[in-house]
Amino acid sequence: MTEDLIPELICIADDGELDLSRVEQRTGENVDTGKLRCRRCGRPYEIRQGVVCMMDVSNEPKSHFGAQWNWFLQGRFENPAESTYGEDRDFILRDFFAMTNLTPATLAGRRILDAGSGSGKLSYHLMRTFPDIPFEIVNLEITDSIYAASQWVNDGRAKFVRGSVLQPGLRRSSFDVVYSAGVLHHTSNPRLSFAALSRLVKPGGTMSTWMYSKRFNPFLDTTGIVWPLTRHLPTSVIFAIAWMLSPFYWLLFRGGYAFKTIFRPRSWRWNWVMPLSFGSIRLHLFDYMHTYYRFRYWPEEIVPWYKENGFEEIVIVRPGSTAMHARRAMAIRTEAPAVAAASEM
Repeated sequence: MTEDLIPELICIADDGELDLSRVEQRTGENVDTGKLRCRRCGRPYEIRQGVVCMMDVSNEPKSHFGAQWNWFLQGRFENPAESTYGEDRDFILRDFFAMTNLTPATLAGRRILDAGSGSGKLSYHLMRTFPDIPFEIVNLEITDSIYAASQWVNDGRAKFVRGSVLQPGLRRSSFDVVYSAGVLHHTSNPRLSFAALSRLVKPGGTMSTWMYSKRFNPFLDTTGIVWPLTRHLPTSVIFAIAWMLSPFYWLLFRGGYAFKTIFRPRSWRWNWVMPLSFGSIRLHLFDYMHTYYRFRYWPEEIVPWYKENGFEEIVIVRPGSTAMHARRAMAIRTEAPAVAAASEM
């Protein structure tokens, strides 16, 4: 952690400013081990492996995501440098730019929050693709996988904070873009989590989210049969079940990809039908079966969240999808903002 991150952090107890109270180890400008402390209440925050922890880990919610992303970075599912869930770098970045309304040309100078960053894949691919563009991305992740992610990404433009989306410990109105894809539906209260993140967006900045849709999803709907049970099982048992089920889904997606190749359906939903590897399928299955919460929504249910938190120019990125972005108003307005649907990709 470099010291320029400290002014952007606030105490989760009283929003107080933080000071660097102790440095135990440094590498150049990076504080590897040490402590921050709140000026008001004196609450300490640990820095370990260059990552500041803005939460009480003793109250960490029950989750298998730490194991998932640590195993992913160890190569137990896919090669993390090449793909995640079968999506390669080009796919990941194209989707990110569509979700945030950014382009490579508008990336320079932006301060971005990846809320629920998991393995740090977005930072990794952005850094490798745009090595000379000056921008900053803060990775916020609740699990201990953030330590491995920090070492993997290894770029000064990427900052890492261990914390919760409900209490991020980040300064309000400090980000040009707050991006959270596939995360809020795994929290105990997605609407409150959305509101907490929305406060971090600068006036005129962008908020972008994606959550599980109520539309049919072959992974989500079929694993939903066993999910009420599997979410309570030990991590290793869920991984074994994902391994055993993967041949069936491999055949399913190979068949779907053959249909897509022959008949070329036009819906954007077919962009996610790929000839997935066994490792990619196991990652999908493990992800869907272990999570404790998995709320689902129609896009019309999420639009009011943007409105009530002061956003306008709300765009549903893909028709019928819950992927959307909106601009935070420069000042709170009383009239309801319009909702637009972007053209299909």
